[in-house]
Amino acid sequence: MIGVQAWHIDGRPSGVATRLGALLRGLLEIESRDRVELWASDSVPEETLLQALDLEKGEIPLRNLPIPPGSSLARIRAEHRVLPKQVQESGIELLCMDTLPAPKLPCPLALTLHDLRDLGPYARGIRRLFAGKVLRRAGERAKILFVPSPMIAEQCMTLLPEAKTKLTVLPAPLPRCFDPGQVPREPGQHFLHIGRLEKRKNFPFLLQAYAEARAGEPDFPPLCLVGDIPPKKEGDFRYLLHELQLQESVLLFRGIANEDLRALVSSSIAVLFPSKLEGFGIPVLEALAMGRPPIVLQGGPPAWVAGNHGIVLRENPGIWAAMMQNLAKGTLELSPERMQERAREFDRKELAYLWLEKMLSSVPGG
Repeated sequence: MIGVQAWHIDGRPSGVATRLGALLRGLLEIESRDRVELWASDSVPEETLLQALDLEKGEIPLRNLPIPPGSSLARIRAEHRVLPKQVQESGIELLCMDTLPAPKLPCPLALTLHDLRDLGPYARGIRRLFAGKVLRRAGERAKILFVPSPMIAEQCMTLLPEAKTKLTVLPAPLPRCFDPGQVPREPGQHFLHIGRLEKRKNFPFLLQAYAEARAGEPDFPPLCLVGDIPPKKEGDFRYLLHELQLQESVLLFRGIANEDLRALVSSSIAVLFPSKLEGFGIPVLEALAMGRPPIVLQGGPPAWVAGNHGIVLRENPGIWAAMMQNLAKGTLELSPERMQERAREFDRKELAYLWLEKMLSSVPGG
């Protein structure tokens, strides 16, 4: 039996929850639910957790632990206190985690490194002071290191050359709610961005480009933003909307259901994703699955996800504005079928099988 971390998920929408839910759905589809047990926080209602993971009650075995969710110091302390005992009592053969720091455990550890933001300009708080040491220790303690894209693998090989043999690229699978359906034939109604409004998502640039695109165009399609705003950034966001005169043309959606998100993506003109730091870029995959073009910056993981089927641009607001204008006018020849073909490459069953196979290969008798 393999224990899979879910105690860090608090119910709010996140790429981590979407990825984990899709992998677990893939295990169900290859009939391997009996190989894993979901380890959750006892302070998060089961219904809330399952909704975040797009699972039904009873589909995956569940164990509740006295570990708080989120990324607090209290969570880290509880992990070091609770996990060694839980591993011994449960008899699991491997624990799969995707948060740092990696605790010392009496069983093998499979660790997912979603990105390396805390080593650079987008580090969170004081984590920048300890990120290098924490990462090196994780490389030593983990028997398997999963990363979501080749770019993160390359960074890890540079920072952790001794962990090269432990690395496996495991992209996020396509979520069930975004299984490709009929190729869209109707023109889109709005531009769309999906993601928490934080610094690395490059929101000032996005809003500046959109403001340039709609200048002098009173009927220009609106921009829909799906995601939370950190409380400390709400004022800055509102001020920027006012400065750019976008109060009436930018619509904010928070905490929407999967079916509503799918509807927003499938009815969009394009999904705008100018993020400067990502490990993968699930909104890009969701756009492709719905046959809608994602627009991303050059060079990063989102551009890799888009492949040759998205729109990859330099970080220049004028270039992005011109592209939005062309898309709104319908002057570009795009192939929704090829976009959906690219999305199908991130197959849930295949990626769940790879995930499980790598973990089982690291346990006795696996």
